[in-house]
Amino acid sequence: MTSYIFFHNEWVDICLLDNNTKKIKRTNIDDEYGSFIINNNNEIIIKWDKWEPENIFILIDNKYYLKESFKKFKFIYNSCETYYIFNYYNKIIFKEKLSIIY
Repeated sequence: MTSYIFFHNEWVDICLLDNNTKKIKRTNIDDEYGSFIINNNNEIIIKWDKWEPENIFILIDNKYYLKESFKKFKFIYNSCETYYIFNYYNKIIFKEKLSIIY
């Protein structure tokens, strides 16, 4: 069993993935289950048991983000490199990391 943080437009949760059965479970809601596949682009496609449509999540810095709504950007200023994740749907920006470029 593997766990990842998933960012959706409507929720953020730690999800448990069973790679043997290809089942996923949200940890904060007892009855939210689904099945998943991982495609060649390392995207997780989830078919939830209780709602449509299926969701596609992309892996960024060991977290999964809803593909249709999130984008990663890199900014460089004065030898500093910073990454931001932008949510188009909610207009939220997450600062991911800062590094010095020499």
